[in-house]
Amino acid sequence: MNENPTARGGQFEWTSGRTLSVVGLAAVLGVAAMITHLGGSGAGTEWLGVSAGCALAVALFGRATTVYHARLTRVAQSGPATVRVREGRVVIPRRDVLPRILSAVLIAGALTSGWPRDGEGPVAQLVTALVVVVPMAVWMALLGFADRVVVTADALVVLTTFTRRSVPRRLAGQLHPTGQGALILDVPGGPAARIPVGMRGLWVKYRWNWQPAELTAAARIRAALDAVPPTSTGAEVTTGPRWGTIAVAAGTPVVVLTAVVALLAGLS
Repeated sequence: MNENPTARGGQFEWTSGRTLSVVGLAAVLGVAAMITHLGGSGAGTEWLGVSAGCALAVALFGRATTVYHARLTRVAQSGPATVRVREGRVVIPRRDVLPRILSAVLIAGALTSGWPRDGEGPVAQLVTALVVVVPMAVWMALLGFADRVVVTADALVVLTTFTRRSVPRRLAGQLHPTGQGALILDVPGGPAARIPVGMRGLWVKYRWNWQPAELTAAARIRAALDAVPPTSTGAEVTTGPRWGTIAVAAGTPVVVLTAVVALLAGLS
């Protein structure tokens, strides 16, 4: 792919300067709408407000589209991926940014829960942090860090948050992007393996991220397969639960509630 997707078909390219100019215009229109509203003059206020909102939406959407096409072009034109072989295997983690950010925010909230707040004592703040914030932080951390692909001489292992699927190297076929945030790995004589990549759709669909993420993940997996020579061992595909992550997800609320009960009992 040699053409630039941001400019093909005569599509307008939203550079940083153009985007800032339109955002500035939207800000001016918004301020003008506020002034006319506060001045008691209804004439033109609604028109100014609607124009400001439309200008801001167009600029932000246009900039996001341009950045997406630029990233897609950069990923598609990049050379072979590089991977690091450690102890005869390559680990390719899923780059799922949103759960990691949410986990960090929740952890920060738990650490600052001891700050004094009106009408709430320190014990109540600590209980709130333990019961609500800590389990959510742990669950978000599992979503953000547990998924990965591990390539060894024997197998290609797809690890999702709560499941594990091991495909012998001799059965690992072609990789196919789906455009839906996942790669499909052909497995001769059995069901294909689905490999989630990029940002998961927790509440919304991150279509702007999926296609570049699929291309990047596919290149890294192919590089890992080339970097680790296969062996003839491994007879069949195996699928099962990841008991470790399941235990962490299920056990965290139990541990937290036990700590809260012990804390309240010690204060009574």
